[in-house]
Amino acid sequence: KDLVLAQKEKIEFENRSEELRKKLQTISANSGDEIITLQQQIEDLSEDNDAMKEDTKKLTAELKATKDGLEVRERESQETIEELRRQLATADTRLTEAANELLANSADNTDTNLLHNEILALREQLAELEGRNRSTEDHLQTSVEQLNASVVEYKCLLDEARNQVQRLETEKLSAIQETNQVNQVLENERDNRSMVSEENQQLRQRILQL
Repeated sequence: KDLVLAQKEKIEFENRSEELRKKLQTISANSGDEIITLQQQIEDLSEDNDAMKEDTKKLTAELKATKDGLEVRERESQETIEELRRQLATADTRLTEAANELLANSADNTDTNLLHNEILALREQLAELEGRNRSTEDHLQTSVEQLNASVVEYKCLLDEARNQVQRLETEKLSAIQETNQVNQVLENERDNRSMVSEENQQLRQRILQL
């Protein structure tokens, strides 16, 4: 009776062992493919991540260059405007002096004509300087608006690049976790197979003892 029972247990263990072996083969094959796929995904994500980080560095450098350029152009334009204002003040002073001199020497016809012509020339110079000043200020305003728009655009691109880097790092971490889970499943199945093998060995020993 014990022998029959032992043989029955042996058959059951062998069936369980065979089922487990087939299951392990299937899982191993599927997991192997899945691991390869996940590893490829990790490599692709790493490459994309590196590329995005490089793009982020470039955008950061371009943003800094744009800001530096804006500061330089603002400083140069401001210096030009201040110089034009000094020239305007000088021309205005000379115009006033010439007018006063004209009034003081109005009896002399020749001097009057010369001073009158000088006043006209100074007025033309003053008008030209005022025009250049307005043009420079308009140009500065346009440049500032364009550069500010570029700064905003670069900031948006930079934020987008940083978000993409974060997303890629998250996806990479998820892929690594999935790979670890698959490896854990394989390890568990190997442990189960080892346990069944040990049970089979014990059963064989019992049969031999009987």
